[in-house]
Amino acid sequence: MGLINERDARRGNIDYLVTKKYGNNQSELARALNDKSFQRKLSYYMRNEKKMPETKARWIEQVLVIPTGWLDIENRVRDGWELIMKYRKLTEDERALVNSFAIFSFSM
Repeated sequence: MGLINERDARRGNIDYLVTKKYGNNQSELARALNDKSFQRKLSYYMRNEKKMPETKARWIEQVLVIPTGWLDIENRVRDGWELIMKYRKLTEDERALVNSFAIFSFSM
């Protein structure tokens, strides 16, 4: 497990979210992000027509309460969705600590 091309990782993980967690419906993911207009950008990212900016990836993770950097990890991290569900139950301070460790390990 490790980092792969960010663009491919983000595209693959957005595709996973749409197909497996939001009923294969981009508008459902956009609704979960509280931004219905974001559906068009999701389409661009999923078709690999545009690169998802770092700030947009971190925003998606924050709104969906997904650990920082999750979108940038190769696809097999998806198997750990149960961990994400546990992560969501942490307090804000506990999530900040987990994110700090994640950012530290990605920077090594």
